Order: sequence, then C-alpha cells, then structure tokens
Amino acid sequence: MGAHPEYAVFRRFGALNAQNILFYQAELADLEIKLKNAVEADYASGDPDRVLYDRFGKALMASAHDGNGNPEQLNTIRAIRRTLQEYSKFLRANFCI
Repeated sequence: MGAHPEYAVFRRFGALNAQNILFYQAELADLEIKLKNAVEADYASGDPDRVLYDRFGKALMASAHDGNGNPEQLNTIRAIRRTLQEYSKFLRANFCI
C-alpha cells in the first residue's frame, strides 16, 4: 500500500457505524424529550420570563444569567446542537449524506 496507495483497502466497520448512528439517534431522542419537558415546566411555572423561553431567544439567553430563571431549556438546546453537529458530521463522513 505504501508504494501504491491507490490500491489501499481499509475496513469500514459497517455494523459498528450503523450501531453508532443508532446511539446518536437514541441520544437525540432523549434530548428531544428533555427539551419538551423543560418547555412544559417553564410554561407551567407561570413565571413571566420562563413562559417566553421557547419563543423568544433573548429571554432564553437571559435564563443563563438570571438568578430567578431556569437555564434547563438553554442547556438542553446547547446539548442538542453539539450532538446534532456530531451526528451530521458522522453521517457525512461515513455515508456521503
């Protein structure tokens, strides 16, 4: 392979890649439920700021710094973004999507 790299053959670990995709999907599904629950809890709180978190980015971003706020939605959204980024990158790298 060193002298003729165009003939290099590498194992793709297809079963492990498929399993990894399923793990990403399970993690994202759990985060989706966590976000839904956080939205519902914030709405049920009756707090005038928290009821806005799912609709107004400014209120949501303030939740991280507001002593009376609840940053659960923001933290969950950030975790979703990280995981989605990894998931999408993995799919593009391994499945040309």
